[in-house]
Amino acid sequence: KNKKAADGYSDEQIQLRKVPFDSPELKENEVEKVIIVNTYHHIEEREAYFAKVKSGLKDSGKLYVIDFFKKELDFGPPVSMKLDEKQVIGELIDAGFRNFKVDVDLLPNQYIIIAE
Repeated sequence: KNKKAADGYSDEQIQLRKVPFDSPELKENEVEKVIIVNTYHHIEEREAYFAKVKSGLKDSGKLYVIDFFKKELDFGPPVSMKLDEKQVIGELIDAGFRNFKVDVDLLPNQYIIIAE
């Protein structure tokens, strides 16, 4: 929130939302980008949840998932809670996403998945 204000972005440009566990609360074709950071593995009923995200994205919209590699780290959730990028992509395919870019090199402890 502070960074958004410091960088001069308006609420129309970037909205930060705290949403319930079972819905992204997006209207159909509402947003261009959804970013999920280090929390994908906490979402229950992910196929249904991300089908709602897909519906909320505009035609050119993208979902960004950043989450921990499924390996032991000095921080973050235990390995048993982590999901590897192949499982995430499989779940997102089930939710209706079809195109993916995956980056496993940019961040030392996390992968980035961009889904359309």
